[in-house]
Parts: sequence; C-alpha cells; structure tokens
Amino acid sequence: LLFAFGTVILITILFGLVPSLRLAKTSVATVLNSSGRGKSGSANQDWSRSALLVAEVAFSLMLLFGAGLLLRSFSKLQAVELGFDRERVLTFRLSLPEVPYDEDGDGTVRFFETLEDRIAELPGVENVGSAFGSPLGGNVASVTPVFLDRPAPPEGQEDALFTRVVTPGYHETLRVPLLHGRGIERTDRNGVTRAALVSQSLVDKYYPDKDPIGQQIRVGFGWAWDADEPWTIVGVVGDIRSYRVTRAPRPEIYLAHGQQGATVMSVLVRMAPNAPDILPSIRREVHTIDPNVPLRRIEMLEETVDRQFGPARFYMLLLGIFAAVAVALAGIGLYGVIAYLVSQRTREFGIRIALGAKSGDVTRMVFSQGIKPAAVGIVLGVAGAYWSSRVLQSLLYNVEASDIKTFVGVTALLAGVVIVAMLVPARRASRIPPVDALRVE
Repeated sequence: LLFAFGTVILITILFGLVPSLRLAKTSVATVLNSSGRGKSGSANQDWSRSALLVAEVAFSLMLLFGAGLLLRSFSKLQAVELGFDRERVLTFRLSLPEVPYDEDGDGTVRFFETLEDRIAELPGVENVGSAFGSPLGGNVASVTPVFLDRPAPPEGQEDALFTRVVTPGYHETLRVPLLHGRGIERTDRNGVTRAALVSQSLVDKYYPDKDPIGQQIRVGFGWAWDADEPWTIVGVVGDIRSYRVTRAPRPEIYLAHGQQGATVMSVLVRMAPNAPDILPSIRREVHTIDPNVPLRRIEMLEETVDRQFGPARFYMLLLGIFAAVAVALAGIGLYGVIAYLVSQRTREFGIRIALGAKSGDVTRMVFSQGIKPAAVGIVLGVAGAYWSSRVLQSLLYNVEASDIKTFVGVTALLAGVVIVAMLVPARRASRIPPVDALRVE
C-alpha cells in the first residue's frame, strides 16, 4: 500500500512538474503573439504529446497480445480430452495404520474391499474404486519396469513409467474404456498369477507389432509381498492425462491391489445426478470398519482438475485486467489530445467551413493528426509484442508465442479503439458553426 501510494505521488509530481517548468519559461511576448492564431502549442509540446500517445498505444498492444495468447491457450486447455469423466466423482485419501495392516497384506485388501462394498450400497452411488493416487492428484509411483520379453535398454536410457495400484472398480468409476483383454478382478489375489493392466500408449511404444496380453513385467517394488515377482499383462485400457493437464498421456501400468496390498489409497466415488450428500455416510462406514482411519484430502475430482487450470487462469485474468486498463488509458489519452487540438483550432476550422470546406475534409484533417502517432505506436507495439511474447511461452499450451491470429485480432481491436477515440472529436470539429468559431477569441 505504501509503495502504491508513493508511486502515485511520484508520478503526480513528475507529470505536473514538467508542464509547470515549461510554462514558467514561456515569455509573455510569445503568448501574446500566438493569441488568436489558433496555434496548438510549440513543437516540443507537440512532440511530447505524440511520444506519449505512441508509448500508450505500443504498450497497450503488447499487453493485449499477451492477454490474447493466454486466452487462446486457456480455451485450448478447457477443451483438452482428459481420458476420464471428472463429473460427480468424490475423492478422498485413506492411510491405514501400520498395525495391523502393514503386517498382513490380506488385511489391507479386505479393508478396501469391505469399504467399497459398503459405499456401493449407499443411495446415489453409481461406482466406487480405489487407487494409489487419483488422477492429477499426485501420490503416484514412478518406476523403471523390466519387460521380460524384451532386451534390457542400455544403462541410463531406461524409461520411468507411472505405476498405480488399483482396485477392480477404479477404471469403471472414471469411465476409462477397456480396449483389450480383461480388467482387474476380485479373484486377482495373493498366490495366483499377478495381473496388470497397461495403457494404450504403452502398447504403442513397447508392443506396436505384438499382442501385449500374456507378456510379463517386473516393476521392482511392492508393499506386502515379493517385489521381484513379475506381473502378467491381462488387459489394455485407454490413455488418461493423470499427471498434468498440459502433458500428453504417458504410458502407465496398473497393478491389482489384491496382489500388492498398498495401505495408502485414494477412494473415488461416482455419484448419480442430483444425489444427496453422501460424505457423512461414507465417514460413518469408514468409522464402522476402523475408527482410527481418518478421511483426508476430500474434494470433488472436478476441483482437482480445475486446480490444474489455476495458474493459467490467474495469469490470463491478471494480464487481461492490465490490458483492459492500458487500452482504456490509450483511448482516453488519444481522445484527450485530439479534443484539445480541436479546441485550439476551433477558429481555423470555422474559417475553413465558412470558406466552403466540407465536414469530411475537416474530419480527415483531425484524423490525420491522431492517426500518425497511433500508427507508429501500433507498429512498435507489434514489434515489442513479438519480442516479449517469448516470456510467455512456458505458460502457453498448444499456442505459438508468435500466433498470427492473435496478432491480427488484437491489432484490429486496438485499431478500432483508436478510431472510436478520434471519431468523437473529429465529428465535433466538422460541425463547428462558423459564427461561433469566429467568436472564440
């Protein structure tokens, strides 16, 4: 607040001091000689006014271009295909205590199976599933898998892939399609062949000419059971943007929770349209199974996705406000200067009209005084916007920093503001009654 107050005071002093000093140096004879001649001021005054107009228009165009780029980027982000349905999905995280669940992987599996069965029976619930890390919510394992049917890559060139532990209802709750094979089932328990699902992008990368069903993968980590035991691919599911909205889907591996026993899981509950608030009922069911397990990070999946849009939305709003203010100031400044020039040349315009000048001729004369600095400002603004837009590249999604459509659009918008700002005083000048103009002095 103090900084803003000090800045206002400083700017007020500077912009009030310059014309005051110039006025103090003006001789009386010069003022008397210029009286009645319709002069608009000295060459220095004309130059300073034009320079201010050029700067206003140039900076306005630069800010408008940045706001336009962010707006286009944000619109493309909103249209991104996530690969899952985020509507009406409640998510929360459960962390089971070390005792007794870490000592018995089957106990962890039974806890989440029982909880999902109880939640599924609640009114208004369509699907329920759990995973080690919900989409876009973090808490996902990144591992370097070993594909047993493929030669090992050179050291340092291994791929790190997202690996999630999921229950049978996870993909159904998110409405992620099963493309090939089968999904995770309740029968995938400890002691039988370990079942894993893979995403379509993983198949495209590692099995482009081969059926992945039946192939084995070693992921190298585990909770309750042997981490080195391989997993057999039993199905292929669609790709989802599970890490960042702005990043293309990455190859992912999904492991059966019944054969992994993870104790930290995110539960996803899809509710029916117009379903009642089920959170109190879910808390009660969790407390019934184990009163020592609290619900954490409770939110709708839509909120999780919207949080990904937060930075882009904030920068777009911030730059948009600055651009709007700058355009308004440029329009007001241009209008003020042209209106002042018209007032200074009122007698001249009246004489021209009395001698037969048409209103269009006067309008063109007024326009010519304002269009030159505005045109220079637009040209400099385009150059500055092209150079400064590189700073925004990291904030853009699927939009080039030198986007031609945005350049053309914001230039046309600013040009429209400039024309409107000059049109009012120009029309006023063209309608000056000659008799009134001759009485100005």
